[in-house]
Amino acid sequence: NTCHIVVDSGVVEMRNIFLIIVIIFLLNAASASTNVTSCGTLSSDGETYLLNQTPANASGTCFTFSADNSIFDGGNFTVIYAETNIGDGIFVTGSNNTFRNFKFNHVNESLGSYRGGIRLSTASNNTIYNIESISNNNTAYGIYIAFRSNNNEVFNCNISNANSIGIYVQSSSNNSIHDNLVNITSLSTSSGMGNYISSYNNFWNNKVYSTGGYAFSLN
Repeated sequence: NTCHIVVDSGVVEMRNIFLIIVIIFLLNAASASTNVTSCGTLSSDGETYLLNQTPANASGTCFTFSADNSIFDGGNFTVIYAETNIGDGIFVTGSNNTFRNFKFNHVNESLGSYRGGIRLSTASNNTIYNIESISNNNTAYGIYIAFRSNNNEVFNCNISNANSIGIYVQSSSNNSIHDNLVNITSLSTSSGMGNYISSYNNFWNNKVYSTGGYAFSLN
């Protein structure tokens, strides 16, 4: 017996075109970013957030970031925070995220805060790089990794703090801090980097300049 298979080339071609359209749609959806224009809460998982303009000065915290598996790109815009109240540039509680290309400025020199340009709390497996942070406040940190924030990586950041700690790790473990530049001046109690009640953190290839305090503090 002979079996004949007849294939309609037109149908096959239409199916191929449809498949190509579906692939293009999926690729565009995967690469699409969510534009951010002002301070607020970012909580959707798996997003790529892009700051596309300088936000208005924040009275306290500018961004609260609770999303997981996301990217937040600052577009090299400046975030001015804690103008009148205690706050962070970005307060992070999410995990498996990337934060990059931000400039932070803590503008209130007299407001006590114990906060940071970026502050992590119970936030793990995040990557932070290409960050600039400036503060003249004696209790404001450039980057603050705190309270069971583990397995994070910070690199290629430029921190200038007049009176406090540039990069501070507290009660957190297995973080990698490398290839950063920190400038500290003024107070004798200030330090470029600090490691407090924390274990198994790795600091290497960082450049710390301190004219009034310590290059590194360990407690």
